[in-house]
Amino acid sequence: MTREIKFRAWDKKNKLFITNDDEVKEYMIGLDGKLYRMDFYSNILGEEDGILIWNELKDIILMQYTGLVDKNGKDIYEGDIVKYDGELTTVIFCYGSFFLEKFNFWSSDWVNADNMIVKGNIYDNPELLKEDK
Repeated sequence: MTREIKFRAWDKKNKLFITNDDEVKEYMIGLDGKLYRMDFYSNILGEEDGILIWNELKDIILMQYTGLVDKNGKDIYEGDIVKYDGELTTVIFCYGSFFLEKFNFWSSDWVNADNMIVKGNIYDNPELLKEDK
């Protein structure tokens, strides 16, 4: 099974997801599993060329795309809160696979995610899980 490999990043310090903004920024996940942003420093002599530096972004949580979309076509990521079988549950990554936390389903068991709806995520909408209890 092949799937598109994508990640999203939560900035714990600023309490927001890192997105592509108006500035051109490049991000890279290093072999060490950390997130880096490419910054350009121009030459102090005023020439157009300069140097590129990869700066590590601290306090970042990376979440992986499951390869699935919900019934509304929205990508499902690790950390998402989904409605499944009338209950809210969290998508987690554990032991090399994605699970629905309340149901202990492996991602291969829920390849057809047409009956799931992404309601939010554990960072922007933690209150959803409290309401469901």
